[in-house]
Amino acid sequence: MPTDFEYFLLEKTKTVRISTLNSYRSALKDLYRRKEVPLPSAYDKSLTTFFSGLKRLQADKYQSGSPKDSGKDPLQYSRYQQLCEATLLRQDAFLLDYPMEHDVPL
Repeated sequence: MPTDFEYFLLEKTKTVRISTLNSYRSALKDLYRRKEVPLPSAYDKSLTTFFSGLKRLQADKYQSGSPKDSGKDPLQYSRYQQLCEATLLRQDAFLLDYPMEHDVPL
């Protein structure tokens, strides 16, 4: 029977990659280590099995020809405009002070 943490991970698979979920697992293990509480071995084995299943599902998906996504959404143009405006409003001259020796001639 899946635990609350496994339900959380299953819900997150819709929005993040397995490597991110793996970092959640590492954080959980680190929390146990810092609190000097042993992680129950049955739970550790359950998580290992759970992640093996997730990785197998991902491999099957890619094997069937589904395109690999980068895990990143494209930056919307409106958001790009907001970032540009915010950069210009700062007026900290960062852009003007940046050395231009790396510029490539057109």
